[in-house]
Amino acid sequence: MKNISVRFDDDTINRLDEIAANTSSTRSAVLNDAVTHYIEHIMWYKDEVGKGLNDINAGRVVSHDEVKKSIKSLGLNVD
Repeated sequence: MKNISVRFDDDTINRLDEIAANTSSTRSAVLNDAVTHYIEHIMWYKDEVGKGLNDINAGRVVSHDEVKKSIKSLGLNVD
């Protein structure tokens, strides 16, 4: 495992320390968990956007009017 250095303002560090204390963890463990979850989310988002772009490029799209018609068929009012 490698070390990196990051700077945070005092408020962020205080909140980080509070989370660590409330979870019986360490500042480092909380940061590692947060960064890991953030990276996983960004990678998931990137993949989902890629799927959407692939659908667009393949012509698998639904027009705005088709979506409105489908919603209205459910008895919902949309404008």
